[in-house]
Amino acid sequence: MDQTAYIGSSGPSAEPIRSVELPGAKVSLLFRYGDLDVVVSEIDVHSAFSDASLICGFSWHLVVEGRALFEQGDLGWEVLPAHSLRLAGAQPYRIVNPGEEHLRLLSIVVGAATTAESVAA
Repeated sequence: MDQTAYIGSSGPSAEPIRSVELPGAKVSLLFRYGDLDVVVSEIDVHSAFSDASLICGFSWHLVVEGRALFEQGDLGWEVLPAHSLRLAGAQPYRIVNPGEEHLRLLSIVVGAATTAESVAA
């Protein structure tokens, strides 16, 4: 007997599960499984995204468009298009768009408090 169940014939949806618009940023939760979230963040020119929910055990961020500046405590990293950054630890971080163009990130966040918690609430 075939135990495979098909939820839909068109495959997974590209539409976000939930999105939240904040001043200067939009955060969309694309996928969640347990404590793993896949999130797309869009940050306006010269804007930043920071939130108390940006505390996690692990996060990986791929810059799809624009360039990003990540600030965590006294540390900072600039990430260019098609490059990524992995952050580990329990310190909150801030994502800044220092450029003259739109910033779009694809992020995978794992941990008890994730970026998308405020999106999924």
